[in-house]
Amino acid sequence: MDDYKNSQKPSELLEKMQRVFEERDAEYQKRNEEFQNRQSLLDSLESKISQQKEDVDAKRVALEEKEATLETQINSVNRREAQNKQRASELDEEKAKIEQMKQDLILEQKLTLEDLKTQKMAAEREYNELQREKSMIKNGVNPDVDLNRYIRKEFVEMDYILRSELKSKYLPHKEHDEIVANLKAQLSNALREKTELFRKMISASKEQQTPEIKEGNDPVGIKKDNGEEDTEHNSASSELEHMEVKDETKEELNAEVLYRYLQKNAHGLSDIEIYHAMDGDQIKAQSGRISYRFVFDAPCYFDLSVDRKENRKTKQVIEELNHSAKYSEVKFKYQDGKVWVTGYFTSDATPYKLMSYVENLTKDCFDA
Repeated sequence: MDDYKNSQKPSELLEKMQRVFEERDAEYQKRNEEFQNRQSLLDSLESKISQQKEDVDAKRVALEEKEATLETQINSVNRREAQNKQRASELDEEKAKIEQMKQDLILEQKLTLEDLKTQKMAAEREYNELQREKSMIKNGVNPDVDLNRYIRKEFVEMDYILRSELKSKYLPHKEHDEIVANLKAQLSNALREKTELFRKMISASKEQQTPEIKEGNDPVGIKKDNGEEDTEHNSASSELEHMEVKDETKEELNAEVLYRYLQKNAHGLSDIEIYHAMDGDQIKAQSGRISYRFVFDAPCYFDLSVDRKENRKTKQVIEELNHSAKYSEVKFKYQDGKVWVTGYFTSDATPYKLMSYVENLTKDCFDA
């Protein structure tokens, strides 16, 4: 121990302590600088937080002020709305009162007017009664006499005039029936002449050009010309000519007559129906894909139709058929997805001849 103490000199110890103190001071200085830096950072953060808080407080105050202003405005609007509703209710009540007053005034006016009418009628009745009594007194008749036992002179004169007019303006039933029969005959002749004019017009328009029907242009199902079919067509044309000869022993052809005939002799038709209309009665029927329609108008005519698609060949064949002399008495057209064949007949034809002609025309024009 003594050796150790002796080996450490006082100057060396002092130097060593001095170094320790310097190192401690340097360490303290570093810690102090670090503290100061942290303190500055905290102060800066605190300042920012304080500024943000002030901004938030200012915004909150502004929002509270705006909310108070908005609430005031809402209350004002609610008050106005309540006032408007109250005013509207008052106006409705006032309007209802005015309307009721108006109705009451109208009713009162009507009642007053009816009362005035009643008074006027009573006054007129009294005036007429006074005039009647005055006239009776003037003619030397007691006003208290019952006039139901007498006939007014003007009534007797009127009866004589009416009887005279009846003889001059009216006819006996026999003469009337004869005149009606003559008128019906004239009307039948006029309709027959009108139908003949239609046929001549169609024939004249078709005779201007008569191209032949080419093979392969038959999309509508029209049969080609040959000797046998010409014979059938000539037969049909002959029957049509015979239809124009009036048969006095048969009744006039109309929808009811043809309908009764088809009920007994269908000629291959089905779904036969009759339709009554102001512009002419009609009979419609069906035979497979072919539709039939007979229209009893002025003039009478029939339609045959079959469904076909529209294309160039269909139009070409229809045009050629309309210019063909073979079919000069009928008209072909395409409309509403169908091919139509239209012909005319007269009311003096018999049902058998009409249906035979139409049946032969169907066989001649359309494929089975």
